[in-house]
Amino acid sequence: MKILILGNIASGKSTITQKLKPILQDFEVIAIDDFRIQYGDGSMEAEENSKQIFFDAIVEHKNQIIEIMGTGDTGMQVFDKLSMFKERSVAIILQTPLEVCMERLKNREWKVPYPAPHEKAFALAEKTDKLITSGTLSALWKILDYCTVYETNKYDEIESIIIKEIKNKENEKE
Repeated sequence: MKILILGNIASGKSTITQKLKPILQDFEVIAIDDFRIQYGDGSMEAEENSKQIFFDAIVEHKNQIIEIMGTGDTGMQVFDKLSMFKERSVAIILQTPLEVCMERLKNREWKVPYPAPHEKAFALAEKTDKLITSGTLSALWKILDYCTVYETNKYDEIESIIIKEIKNKENEKE
């Protein structure tokens, strides 16, 4: 089973993922920023290498929590890979208000190497917000018949949503 934590820059994806780790101990966490930190150096070449290692870490028939924005080239490559797996997935799209993301970006300590100036993150956040609020991101992931999509800004409900979906998957096996 795959659990996707999707959302804007500074929407709380990493925080949610960290809260899920102790609850979902049999799930491996695959977060693009972790790969950027481990393999990146801020160059485009290292970014491409980091992304390839990230994509290679997503494997079929393995319980994984995948943390990405869900948009752009990276999101599409993950989508394409999961569409080949035809594996039960749950996509949680964080609907953090743009103002909150922007405020967090202003105060962010940039630890993740990325080959673009940090100032570009604000424009990317605005673009990503439009994809989320218009329903475009949700519509994309709903294309996958075996992917259940939840859009929420109620972060305290995410744990119960995921537990419900895991139980549904277990019931399907019986």
